Amino acid sequence: MADLEHLAKEFEKVHDELPLLLVRVAVVEEWQRTHPDTHRLEGVALALASTTTAAKLHDMNELRKQIDTERGTFITREFYDREHQRIREELSDLRSSRDTSSGEKGLLEQLWPFILAALTFLAGHLVWK
Repeated sequence: MADLEHLAKEFEKVHDELPLLLVRVAVVEEWQRTHPDTHRLEGVALALASTTTAAKLHDMNELRKQIDTERGTFITREFYDREHQRIREELSDLRSSRDTSSGEKGLLEQLWPFILAALTFLAGHLVWK
């Protein structure tokens, strides 16, 4: 009798676990069914990534070619510095020659007292009216 009771208890354990085992078997069967699709989709993803990477590399190479062709159109730093210095020297020469010229004043420098007097007259005339 002890053996029958022991077998009954073991049967109850297995019987209680049966729904869980059925679920686990269903999960394994679903995995077996979809596993080939997983590998197929991995292949598709790999092909897509490879194509995308190749397109990006092609675009980068085109950009590199464009930069190489345009590189010759830019001036060098040395050329810029040399020309900038030349222009500064010319400007300095012009300023010094203007300052030490024959002493003639420009038209605005000659007329500024008269302009100031006219503006003062107009301002006073408008205020006192």
